[in-house]
Amino acid sequence: KEALGGSKLIGKAATATAAEVEDLSNMYYALRMNLGISEGKMPKAFDIATQAGKLGGFELKNMAKWCPELTVSYGAMGMKGDQQGAMALARLSAMLQVAREGAATPDKAANNIANILQKLTLRETRRNVEKGIGVDFANEMKSAVEKGEDPIMHLLDLVDRFMAKNDDNIFLLGDLFADRQALDGLRALITKRAKIDEI
Repeated sequence: KEALGGSKLIGKAATATAAEVEDLSNMYYALRMNLGISEGKMPKAFDIATQAGKLGGFELKNMAKWCPELTVSYGAMGMKGDQQGAMALARLSAMLQVAREGAATPDKAANNIANILQKLTLRETRRNVEKGIGVDFANEMKSAVEKGEDPIMHLLDLVDRFMAKNDDNIFLLGDLFADRQALDGLRALITKRAKIDEI
């Protein structure tokens, strides 16, 4: 029954957006397994990604391609279920639109966001943030997610604190993240943070 309902949803989305059926199928599976979005809420989830795509340069076909890789990190951090999973998808869709404005291609934008997510659980990131801001990074992020906050958005709050502490010197951002792709993504999100909420 779910396979039949899912195939109808995927077929409609593929026809409307020119996305690949295989990519959309992988997206459906990723939203179901990684974010824990139920079958009944799946049409709304697809609507979220489609609408965000209409507002920017990261279209549904791009989201479908990158969804499995990006959502697994969110799910691992506890962002799962109809409510939190949908919020994670909405935030992720908005961030990808903003990251796309600072990247040459949709794939580059998605890779930048993927690198931010990967860095969230690295020991190096924890050490750098604790040294640069003076907070227990692991507990700070764990507490934020438990409260239902988006991990990347909370990271941006911490980056804001770091920048304020250092007179908004953008050249010191590398003290927190040495990875070029993560820095590219962070710079785009920092400079256009208000647009994330608009989307």
